[in-house]
Amino acid sequence: MATNEEGGLRGGSLGLWAVAFQSILFMAPGAALAFSFGGGIGFAGNALPLTALLAGGSCALVAIAIGQLAKLMPSAGGLYTYLSRGIHPIMGFIMGWWYFLLSLILGPAILLLGGFVIQDLFATEKVGGDSFYTKWWFWMMVLLVIVCALCIFDVQLSTKVGMALGVVEIVIFLALALTLYATHSGDISASAFSPSSVAPGVSASNGVFRGIIFAVLAFVGFEAASALGEESKDPKRIVPRGVVLAAIVVGLFYVFCTWAWVTGSGNDLIGHNKATGGNDWIAFGKEHWGAVWWLVAFALINSAVACAKASIDTAARVTFSMARNGALPGFLGKLHPSTQTPYVAVLVGGAVGVFSIPMAKWAGDQAGVPDAVAPLYGFFVAGTFLTLVMLVAYILSPIAAIRLMQRDPSSGFNPLLHGVLPMIGAAVFTVAMYFQFFGDWPWAANPGWWSLTHPFDYVVWAFVISGVAGLAIAVVLKGSGSGALDRALDLVTAEHTLDAAPGTELPH
Repeated sequence: MATNEEGGLRGGSLGLWAVAFQSILFMAPGAALAFSFGGGIGFAGNALPLTALLAGGSCALVAIAIGQLAKLMPSAGGLYTYLSRGIHPIMGFIMGWWYFLLSLILGPAILLLGGFVIQDLFATEKVGGDSFYTKWWFWMMVLLVIVCALCIFDVQLSTKVGMALGVVEIVIFLALALTLYATHSGDISASAFSPSSVAPGVSASNGVFRGIIFAVLAFVGFEAASALGEESKDPKRIVPRGVVLAAIVVGLFYVFCTWAWVTGSGNDLIGHNKATGGNDWIAFGKEHWGAVWWLVAFALINSAVACAKASIDTAARVTFSMARNGALPGFLGKLHPSTQTPYVAVLVGGAVGVFSIPMAKWAGDQAGVPDAVAPLYGFFVAGTFLTLVMLVAYILSPIAAIRLMQRDPSSGFNPLLHGVLPMIGAAVFTVAMYFQFFGDWPWAANPGWWSLTHPFDYVVWAFVISGVAGLAIAVVLKGSGSGALDRALDLVTAEHTLDAAPGTELPH
């Protein structure tokens, strides 16, 4: 993150594509394509590309509102600041509270995927047998140590190199998708965009909208560029465009690749996914690229590590800020003497991350799957919580934008562009949330309460209970004295940069 000599954010340093790539890289498109969408196959079936199209289109529409919010309030606090000022400070605090919880579990959960891929490499090459160093949990720990070391020693790639690696990751998957289209041209079918192609045994609406939940998980982060308002060259023009551009570019990437996924499976996505143990893209690489199939594994591991680093950096930033202001024990606010990074907060975050291993094993046991695929279920459990939180943010953002723009006569509010279109995206996400709890429309003969499968029903309860806890804390803070809630909101969202040397600011 660029800084000035006083340790603040450096204004005027980022152009349109740099801003857009902040969001694109945060989405980790390679890992998200292979695994986030993979979780929706059991619902969407061969209609997976339809869920990518609907989720991507809805994100692009909501991005219009988020871009306007960034234009009105160029702030490092991003969505949480917007909801605090556009909806209510209590709502902003609850979102920040959820985000703090997520920042502790998301990075390690993503590294479970890296361990899963490396385990598959050992199995493919038939090396190591049943040794501990061939297991996903061992490599998850190795990757966690590497990521924490990067966070502590501030060993981070420059913006240009980071963008280059992001491009390589996307190019690898696009190349493999083109290979699938070329070798399975007879299986290309527009039925992938029909609701009738959902998984057997579920209604078309249930299959599509439940699939959208997992598709949204792949898009989480498209709004990350909104936090760069203080650093872009022309925030009122570049940030709104960058957020929308990121959603559109990655959306097209997902649609193109998920359609290739269905095509490469011979229009039997569910069967193919079961046969590969949930590792379809590695299987495609082995089948079609021969000796260089490892490029796919490289792209997946690179994607998981990059995203995990961003998440653990964020967790350390929030923890440091809270400790510095007295909300957490003071030792968590210590900085490394040479790198000036919050190393204690990073180490504590890494220690908390170790618990993702038993969480994954528990999720796998609850789902009744072999230990080898338990990390996938651990990721899906954490990802479901993340998606529910971000859906709330995406649903409320258009409302916040409308309210704030209507208050400001100079905002150039356009009822269609800034009101109707973003609300259409919010409406799609609202329906997707509805289908998390019900099996069909309310006017159906049997809408079916509580359609979530185990162990994801526990995730919804965790989401609801943590939300109520956040609400209770916010209400207490609001009643405790003037300004207490605002100060707590700054702590939880870590809106303010660290008062330390350059390099201390952690990437969003």
